[in-house]
Amino acid sequence: MLKNKFHTLCQNFTKDNKYIEILWNELFIFYSNKSRHYHTLSHLETIYHQLKPFQLTPAIEFTIFYHDVVYDTKERDNEEKSTLFTKKRLKQPSVILNMN
Repeated sequence: MLKNKFHTLCQNFTKDNKYIEILWNELFIFYSNKSRHYHTLSHLETIYHQLKPFQLTPAIEFTIFYHDVVYDTKERDNEEKSTLFTKKRLKQPSVILNMN
């Protein structure tokens, strides 16, 4: 489910399916890390389930996928680092998202 949602979301901004797959694989690896107890793929699915009644904008959907991509229990700036990581990834030449 999540992979399909992510692919569909990204295809609104790029037709570079190889890059979309790279982005997805990266998310999958981060959120599947065994050190994570809460911020996992299941957590993302739960968020989607809870927000199902609402119409989600692309910006909100990308936020769901990337909100805790950087996760270190010893650090307090995971959200900030996740934001910087996301900006870098989604501004790659293949994607260049403009959601302002």
